[in-house]
Amino acid sequence: MTHQPHSDWSPAWQLPYVELILAFTVVAYVLESYVDWRQHRLFSVSSRPRELEAIMDEETFAKSQRYNRDKSAFGFVRGAAELVQGVVVLWCFVLLGAWRLAGRLMVAVLGSSYAATQDHETVQTLFFVSLVVTFQTVWSLPFSAYSTFVVEEKHGFNKTTARTFVTDAIKGYVLSHVIGLPVVTGMMWVIKWGGEHFFWYLAVFMFALQLVMMTIYPTLIQPLFNQVEPLPAGKLRDAIEALARQLKFPLTKLFTIDGSKRSAHSNAYMYGFCNNKRIVLFDTLIEQSSQDEIVAVLAHELGHWKLSHTLKLMVISQLNSLVVFYLFGLVMSNRYLYAAFGFVDERPIMIGLLLFSLVFAPVDHVLSFLMNVLSRHHEFQADTFAAELGFGEHLKSGLV
Repeated sequence: MTHQPHSDWSPAWQLPYVELILAFTVVAYVLESYVDWRQHRLFSVSSRPRELEAIMDEETFAKSQRYNRDKSAFGFVRGAAELVQGVVVLWCFVLLGAWRLAGRLMVAVLGSSYAATQDHETVQTLFFVSLVVTFQTVWSLPFSAYSTFVVEEKHGFNKTTARTFVTDAIKGYVLSHVIGLPVVTGMMWVIKWGGEHFFWYLAVFMFALQLVMMTIYPTLIQPLFNQVEPLPAGKLRDAIEALARQLKFPLTKLFTIDGSKRSAHSNAYMYGFCNNKRIVLFDTLIEQSSQDEIVAVLAHELGHWKLSHTLKLMVISQLNSLVVFYLFGLVMSNRYLYAAFGFVDERPIMIGLLLFSLVFAPVDHVLSFLMNVLSRHHEFQADTFAAELGFGEHLKSGLV
């Protein structure tokens, strides 16, 4: 089965797409910057809120305020730079230029005769994606370097060496090609093969991909960046296993990860399917927290599992993907949308997906806000769950 494009939309849909998207981009930036500025002003408050007096001293509070103030200030700089980048990309037809450059690279590598073959769009798309990934990598490096070696370093959190920073960037760039290009190829094939109902198949494909990534990330990808080892036998391991038994959590393995290789920040997470669950503790969490605090943090995390938060979010995510793919199918052949960005003679699928994401951005912002509200609700529920198990006080101190 081959893909049959939807019929073109009526002239009523011949809108000033570039101008509308630019207007929304600027308005969204202004509104988000206003909200961020309100939060930024709170980082200048010098006295502790009454709620923190029992668990945080004045010195720790002052350090936290200085750190968050510097992070927030840098966030404004990066946000403004990304706004300028977005405006330039839209107004100067950068997507069209990148697509044409990808075509020239394809011809240079594979020969001019290849441009006439049936699958040339897929190959040109892979060159295009590689160009985009390369640009984004180069663009983000100075910001990442400043955040790591200036902001984090200033406040004593950075443990990343220049060598680790460079090797991480190289590994990430290579992985984005090794994983990303086959995924893009698969998406293109599903869309073309699926015909008018491709959105069903694409949603299934993306869900299967998510499951595969959840499986291979901890075993194949993460070891490229961190050293993961079993948590040694001892009181901490016994306490965690006792908590898992109490909650009937099917814990099979406990690991530690060398988070201190890059940062002094601490964390813990769990992963796995069905009756094969695993918990990973950052070594910084073990170093900085007491046993009771670590178990309290894990009680919070296991609360998400017990209350089915992860499952609920996964279902919502899949439904959202299905709806988004369906809506994309309605506009993917709209010649006015393509023409607004300079694509008059061709309508590449990947370009259509990018343009649709721009058109869909207002709805996506609203959905993101609602998901944040739901996420905060889940966090409060997990906090309550841990507190009801008797870990309330240790959870407070463990999160400071």
